[in-house]
Amino acid sequence: MVSKAMVLVASLTLTGAALPGQDNAAASAKAEPANNPADWIGYADYPPASLRAREAGTVAVRLVVDSTGRVTACQIVSSSGYARLDEGTCATLVARAQFVPGPSGRTFERRIVWKIPEGDSAVSIGQPFTPTKPIDVATTTMEDYVADVAITVGFDGRVESCRVIEAKPTYMPTDPCAQNPPGTPMGVGYVRAGKPIKAIIHRRMTSSVSFE
Repeated sequence: MVSKAMVLVASLTLTGAALPGQDNAAASAKAEPANNPADWIGYADYPPASLRAREAGTVAVRLVVDSTGRVTACQIVSSSGYARLDEGTCATLVARAQFVPGPSGRTFERRIVWKIPEGDSAVSIGQPFTPTKPIDVATTTMEDYVADVAITVGFDGRVESCRVIEAKPTYMPTDPCAQNPPGTPMGVGYVRAGKPIKAIIHRRMTSSVSFE
């Protein structure tokens, strides 16, 4: 079962103006992720103090990357309104984000939405769900979770596009394709009969809960 409480992660591929110490050419260059951006930050990274205080909001950040692919700075482009959420977001992304080596000063923008629905705790898929009151097994029906996507992978093994085939529950507030933004590594490429091809990968994840 998937709780309505989710930390939503959706990456943006636009870059902004130069930061202090950057030239315009470096700032206009987009850093290319070396690992899956969906793995950089997750539901379990909700800052504990913010969770207890029920702080929620959207944080937009700009990561600055050096020539080795390491993040050297995290700038808050748009604050959530809570310093702890902003600082926790940057600390996690700086520690986990990895990029392909290239010119120093490249940037990568990302938006993180932290959300706690009323009456629930923030949990993730695969984590225990902690209800705030007893669940009546005779009357409660849990909606199935489905995330079915078709991912187009280019000759270089990186995501070119992603299309949602099916997404449930109806309250799912983010695009399942947000976990597979363009440029995400998906291997070293695909071949058919020895010839390189663009592959379309169908990925379907489901989960259901029932009571006896």
